[in-house]
Amino acid sequence: MAARSSSGNIQHLIPNRQGTAYLSVDHQTQAVTRRQYLPFGGTRGTAPAT
Repeated sequence: MAARSSSGNIQHLIPNRQGTAYLSVDHQTQAVTRRQYLPFGGTRGTAPAT
């Protein structure tokens, strides 16, 4: 799955078993952003800037 950010960058989203996107890969820079969640869906730690 892919999504376009508000700045126009394309992010490829990689889901976990529940279908929640927990990894995103920037299309141009190949930078990886990992998101972590608590058991009931709350964000664990600080949320990514993008």
